[in-house]
Amino acid sequence: MEKRLLIVDEDNCGFCGLNRMPTGTYEVIWANSISEAIEKLQTAKKSFDIVLSKWQVQGRSGMDVLHFCQTLSPSPACVFLADHANVPTAVSAMKAGAADFLMEPLDATVLEKTLKQISSLRASNDIAVSNLASTAIIGNSPALQKALNLIRRVASTNAAVLLIGETGVGKDLFAQEIHRLSVRANKPFLAINGAALPSEMVESQLFGHERGAFTDARQRHIGYFERANGGTIFLDEIGELPPATQIKLLRVLESKSFERLGGDTTICVDVRIIAATNANLDVLVRQGIFREDLFYRINVVTIHIPPLRERIEDILPLMELFWQAHHPAPQIGEDVLAILLKYPWPGNVRELRNFCDATAALYPGEMLNFRCLENYLIPRMPPSANPIALPDRYSSSQPNIHEVLNQCGGNHSQAAKLLGISRSTLYRKLRNV
Repeated sequence: MEKRLLIVDEDNCGFCGLNRMPTGTYEVIWANSISEAIEKLQTAKKSFDIVLSKWQVQGRSGMDVLHFCQTLSPSPACVFLADHANVPTAVSAMKAGAADFLMEPLDATVLEKTLKQISSLRASNDIAVSNLASTAIIGNSPALQKALNLIRRVASTNAAVLLIGETGVGKDLFAQEIHRLSVRANKPFLAINGAALPSEMVESQLFGHERGAFTDARQRHIGYFERANGGTIFLDEIGELPPATQIKLLRVLESKSFERLGGDTTICVDVRIIAATNANLDVLVRQGIFREDLFYRINVVTIHIPPLRERIEDILPLMELFWQAHHPAPQIGEDVLAILLKYPWPGNVRELRNFCDATAALYPGEMLNFRCLENYLIPRMPPSANPIALPDRYSSSQPNIHEVLNQCGGNHSQAAKLLGISRSTLYRKLRNV
């Protein structure tokens, strides 16, 4: 069957070896820039099998194409063409999930063999196009990969998993990934937030109730455990569960059975538990708030989900992903990106997404500058927070103070905060012109 290739090359000569390959083997689509390639990948009615790209196209790295391909399902294999100077970065692309890289000048025979090998491997589902292919979890930082490696190891088992991480890190996505990679993938995945429901409703939601079990129980209700039989239940904020529900949950984990509220029929279920919390359960156990025996039951495998500040390499790919839904999307330069990489992101990936949605709404198609940041990031920084570090050329020397002031629209308070100095120091430096 004919394979679809997307060629990314600004002068259409880097992959001229394609012209000498057998006709009818590949359907070839050309893109003259990284932006055009991403647009073609995004709007294609039929998915591409392979993307062939020069490592540098009009000043942009082929890594941008790789990151975007990793968000697609199915994900195209990425092959890069690099010169000797770019070999180290091309190797890093292999580690990030690229299928292969070729050397310039391109040998048509080598290209043909490479494409045949990739097509054969894809046909047998044996190619590792990306560690994150077909998943909503984006990023290749070491901290993230450590968590994902644990997830892949534990997914094929039935062990209970406890996900620990700050608010906004995406614990629900990690739970879904465990379910997707497990033998239960074609069974239900149900999620319930222990902090989102009134305590008197949690037990009914989890285990169901019979008609007349309480005042408003006008009919039988089938709970999460019964509906998820054979699948997975994700218990978010498990530390918020009331004591009575903790006792019943412990019994379900031990005996795999329960009764609905107001009922006497024992219901047997096969459900995997994935729990999550942003609290310290050890402390809650010592305080008598959380049952110790339940803690040991859910804490078979613990996976720490890293906060965004510990995976700054993933910030730009995540921003590009979030901006895909907006046309035209904002643009970002190195200076502003450097500030975003220093910002602590206390709301983690959720906050980053909100930032991307806000900037896309306020500055569609515009190049983000310091004034854009002051409208969003600076007001959210607590007074005790360390100032965001700027690139070296935005130090508090006299010429750069004026540059930062211009970017801040003349706002001395915001300029001082960006520079990491007090307003009095800023005024003193301005007077010493």
